[in-house]
Amino acid sequence: MNTLDKKSRTNQPNALVQASEQEGAWHPLPDAIADSTPRLVIRGESFTPHTKTPTYAAITDWVDFSFPLEDSQSEINRFFRSLVEIIGDDFSSLTSRGKGIHGWLRSYSFKNTSAIFAIGGQNGRAFLRFPGTSCALLHLDVWPSLIEFIRDKYSGRIIRWDGAADDYEGVHNLEWALEQYKAGGFKTGGNRPKVDTQGDWINNEGRGRTLYFGARKNGKYLRIYEKGNQLGDPLSPWVRWELELKRKDRDIPWEVLLQPGQYVAGAYPCMTWIHEKASRIRTFKKTEKISYDYLTGYLKQAYGKHLNVMLEKEGSLEKVFEKISRPGLPTRLDIPIPPELTKEG
Repeated sequence: MNTLDKKSRTNQPNALVQASEQEGAWHPLPDAIADSTPRLVIRGESFTPHTKTPTYAAITDWVDFSFPLEDSQSEINRFFRSLVEIIGDDFSSLTSRGKGIHGWLRSYSFKNTSAIFAIGGQNGRAFLRFPGTSCALLHLDVWPSLIEFIRDKYSGRIIRWDGAADDYEGVHNLEWALEQYKAGGFKTGGNRPKVDTQGDWINNEGRGRTLYFGARKNGKYLRIYEKGNQLGDPLSPWVRWELELKRKDRDIPWEVLLQPGQYVAGAYPCMTWIHEKASRIRTFKKTEKISYDYLTGYLKQAYGKHLNVMLEKEGSLEKVFEKISRPGLPTRLDIPIPPELTKEG
């Protein structure tokens, strides 16, 4: 396995990513730097941010970048060192995933995060992905520096961006969304998007439901789902509105990273309710509590009686714990801690 370790920002190692054999001599096609004015256009549809919405009324929950990069060890190393200086030591090593992604021949994971870097086989371009759990590890003040690095230094572009707004009280729930759809609240340019459903719509027993608006192939897609139910709490009112934009017949402006609330609110007319400042800390705490309660309830239901038997046979809780415990966190509780929460202690 190919591994790159960087122990600290100030103490950079000599052992760096070992690029595999060159696929050929690539000739990158430079991207035009995005216009500073927010704009997003597809088939005549005008998309502008909702300027009265606070900047962080939503969060960036996913972003993919593409940019020209020479497929050589020295250039990959140079890019990686500079990137880590910006995004921090949570991302300070690269490990080969042993496979490609989306047409790129080789891909690497960043330390113990979900972030991915890929290169090879795409006309001299490289790929960088920060899924939701990785976005949660980035300080909010990182985005301007990351934009300057990817857009200005490497002539990059955003090829996918997801912005999410949470309604913890469930005021704007799925039923409300359907009412808005019927009333024309999702019309843009006189057209209503396609709507689809998934989940427990017939019995609605708390297993979770999802609404989809639009089509992924068109590059603009909205998911509304019962986030609390997804995490395991059938009574939770928490609903998430999640906008996905892809670079298909559209330019994704870099301002989405700086003003996510305004762009999510501007997706459809009925989404102007997105007005409260998003709190990554609140999302983290609610996610952690629901996941912990769910796993505790499952443990009691599935193994509670057996634990009584073990206690009788082993003679003490300490011996039972020693027999059944193992290191690490369950996946549901392996939640990235927002930097703001770390600062609060």
